[in-house]
Amino acid sequence: MPTKFAFLSPVCFLSITNGVRAFHSPLPIFSIVIIFLVVCIWFLKFLDLNKKIYIHSIKSSMPIVAYFSICVMGIGATARSLAQSSAVTIWDVFAMSFIGVSADRFAYIPFFFYSVVFFGLVYLIQLLFLSNEIEQLGYYKIIRFKSLRKWFWSWMTKLMAISGYFLFILIILSLALAVCFGANVGFSLTLLPNPLHEVIYHFLVNGFLQVIFYISLVFIFSWINKESIYGVVLTSILMLLMLPGINSKGIIPVGLNSIIYLEDDSPYYLTLILVAANVISYSITVDEHFSLQ
Repeated sequence: MPTKFAFLSPVCFLSITNGVRAFHSPLPIFSIVIIFLVVCIWFLKFLDLNKKIYIHSIKSSMPIVAYFSICVMGIGATARSLAQSSAVTIWDVFAMSFIGVSADRFAYIPFFFYSVVFFGLVYLIQLLFLSNEIEQLGYYKIIRFKSLRKWFWSWMTKLMAISGYFLFILIILSLALAVCFGANVGFSLTLLPNPLHEVIYHFLVNGFLQVIFYISLVFIFSWINKESIYGVVLTSILMLLMLPGINSKGIIPVGLNSIIYLEDDSPYYLTLILVAANVISYSITVDEHFSLQ
């Protein structure tokens, strides 16, 4: 942690020496620790002696915690490396964190981080929601809604909202970490030639369309095969399509929300491709033959 944010480190409260360096006095250390212990003792009367509930809750939330921890680590590593330059702004940290890859501009670290952030989100949605919705509740809910289309939109609207919130959280998280590591606070980009509003538009709009397309594809393959494992296989195939030289024309709607694509293409052109891809996937979903699978 930077020196001015050293008080956020747990080490300050486990070592008097580190605590004095952060607070310049031992009194805040003892005060905070005592208050924390009093609050913990006060919460004891609200705890259920049956620990299985808490264990189950912790286990179910572990994938989400692990996923967000990796996201924070990746953005933090980018912020730390870029903040060494005095000209770098917080928006540079945001843009370079999600720079991604293209067929002509490929690097392993952006490729793996893109896979973790976006394909990881799709995997979490499949693991925590889609697998149960398709394999366990699908037919019952279709009977209740009397239409596959109504059932599809009953949960797709929720996933669309989650995807939108997720993208906003990523922006706020990257800007906050950039500030913590000392990047300049300004509304400009120094590492990319594109205007800031184009980068934000591309990340939010095209990122939203790209995630929704991934979710739609996973749903289609999982519904046809009635097993969620096919969604994982599909995700692996999509990752392969991002390797260098495969999508040189930028027509395949995979990885198009990478910010690096703004080097060669207009964000609005990419929007048209992603909208067309989502329209095609939705037309497959509402097709009568597909609904009878």
